[in-house]
Amino acid sequence: MAKKRSYRFDHFVEVVDKGLLSEYLKAKIPSCDSTKEITAEYVDELLDAMADENDALEIEDEILCMNDMADSFMPQIKEYILNVPGCKIEWSEDDSQETVVLRIYLRDEDSYQFVYDLFLCEKYWEKLHHYPLESSGVHFEEKNIAAFKEEIGKYFKEQRQTENCYIREREYKGRHYILVLRCDNQKTMKVLENGRVRPKVYRPAKEDMVVYDKEHSVISMTSSISSKDDKLIYANAFNKYILNGKQEIGGEFFSQDNHLIDLKPLLGKKFYDRTDGIRAIRLAYIFAMKQGRSSIGVTVKSDNVLESLEDMEFEVRPEQIVSAKVEFYIGERKRPVAVSLTRRGTAQIKQRKEREIIEQFLRDRKVLSF
Repeated sequence: MAKKRSYRFDHFVEVVDKGLLSEYLKAKIPSCDSTKEITAEYVDELLDAMADENDALEIEDEILCMNDMADSFMPQIKEYILNVPGCKIEWSEDDSQETVVLRIYLRDEDSYQFVYDLFLCEKYWEKLHHYPLESSGVHFEEKNIAAFKEEIGKYFKEQRQTENCYIREREYKGRHYILVLRCDNQKTMKVLENGRVRPKVYRPAKEDMVVYDKEHSVISMTSSISSKDDKLIYANAFNKYILNGKQEIGGEFFSQDNHLIDLKPLLGKKFYDRTDGIRAIRLAYIFAMKQGRSSIGVTVKSDNVLESLEDMEFEVRPEQIVSAKVEFYIGERKRPVAVSLTRRGTAQIKQRKEREIIEQFLRDRKVLSF
């Protein structure tokens, strides 16, 4: 019996042009019978019958990615690919969005890689940690990128994490992006093989991203760059080769004092004034760190957090807030958009339009400084 895959997978197979889908599957799975009706059930059967389960998972992942791009990234695909003079892709407004994405994949590999990278830039934007880094100029010339790649690749090879780093650079929405595909630290898991439990060693793939906003002199990194040493190598290599910075960046660069997001306005009533696009704002909770003989973490969560803070026997000062969650009621939406805020970044704003409304609101309220 064929494995039942996700709704997103079935949706893509259902609405995409069947001739293009047959062409895609035939290239990936030679046993695909192009004379048969291409249904989700038939594609499930083809994948389940593949000798290598990893190859089947790769196809499933690729289809899900194309579905997500079609669902949430079509305005950008039109702007950067389809509406550009000299576009090689034939399409019409009558085509399903899934059909357009698959046609780009099949007909123009470079354009697909380009728009996929921009999709990652948009996807990872909400997972970035931001730091101020002054620069007199940004140099994204080929020699600068090559030097950056060499230093990053050498570092991870010396850490015995990966033999190769695959690094691409893009410019998107006025920001410079560097995307790094690499391996993580070695991990071990136990598997059942021929009646025996045996250890299996593998290295998970990681996708890192470094972004530079020239207008505001801000460097940002994905949360996947977790260790202090990794952060330092990225920041110093970028500063040295892309920004031509002369001074080495030290660990203090990542201290809590060097932040770009101010959570203090959340404790003022003016923050919750409605706007044309936002009909209500609610503070769901705050987390604060109180320093004394020992550090104490305090979480305040209630129907009205501001009133609860006034009623408590001890004071939580604005500078002690480490993180918070704010709910925004946008337009006629019944459910709020929940946004997690830390001194390093914002998270959980999924849709581009909602993100732009909320980020502009946070700028106007002096929470975001860039």
